[in-house]
Amino acid sequence: MDAHGAEILMDHVARAPAKQEILEGLLPSNRENVGGRVKRSQGFGERLSYARKSVRYIADASAMPIATLKPNGNSRECADQYCTISFSEEETERIVLQCETIGLSYYHSLFYLAAAARALHAVRLRKKEGDAPYLVPVPLNLRRKGGSGPAFSNNVSFLFYRIIPEEIRDFRTMVVSLKDQMRNQVMQEIPHSYAEMMKILRRLPLPLYSRLLAGPTGGRLASFFFSYTGECCPGMDNFMGQQVRHVTHLAPATSIPGLSVVFMRHRNRLKAILSFRDSLLAGDDLELFEEQLRKDLLPENG
Repeated sequence: MDAHGAEILMDHVARAPAKQEILEGLLPSNRENVGGRVKRSQGFGERLSYARKSVRYIADASAMPIATLKPNGNSRECADQYCTISFSEEETERIVLQCETIGLSYYHSLFYLAAAARALHAVRLRKKEGDAPYLVPVPLNLRRKGGSGPAFSNNVSFLFYRIIPEEIRDFRTMVVSLKDQMRNQVMQEIPHSYAEMMKILRRLPLPLYSRLLAGPTGGRLASFFFSYTGECCPGMDNFMGQQVRHVTHLAPATSIPGLSVVFMRHRNRLKAILSFRDSLLAGDDLELFEEQLRKDLLPENG
């Protein structure tokens, strides 16, 4: 179950008791709510050919080297840590206005992704880690717009962004590149091709699946994971008799790359949540990350 699926489930629980036919919409058997490009009546060869489009794209996007955070020498990687950066309602309005000013009215996620990448880049520069392209997978919800489910099963695919060092130094240049990459992937149907590949691979034994997923990069498939979940739990003021005060997405930080950045909104206030392995970031790193993030999202002349 992805984050949006969890929200759908929580919303149904909050509104319980619900009608039986509404609850059935939570289940993956309700396939009408999930978008797709390949009909199941097509043969395996056609499905495999379609899935290979994403494999070729990812192979190009993930060409080594890839920028990652190196563990601190005096720390042990043993647990996930979380850091939340919150913005006021007034700051959120200014950030949205900044999105519109640079031509991202409908692409807020790219604005936040660019800011997150530059914040991480600032940390890596202080750590004196070498220049390398950033590879960032971003989940894409494949549920049909306007639908209320399903909550369970895998209903997401991914877009893959590669940010080269020359782009990351200039915010606007990077934003234009991200926008072009997104349009190119959508036109090539890469997210749907990747979703089909995942359907094909899920029947493989786990050890073989892991080897294929790791590939020639040794499992280093990302510099960090990023997601923008949009407005979370709108209208949910109470949950099981208790007042809802805050909503926060705590994404897991997988051992490689060990860092996830999630942007979300709740009651018109933006949040950025870092999930990271405790060997990667110290207190001064988090301070620098937030400082650079606010500098790009809320420029003084904005």
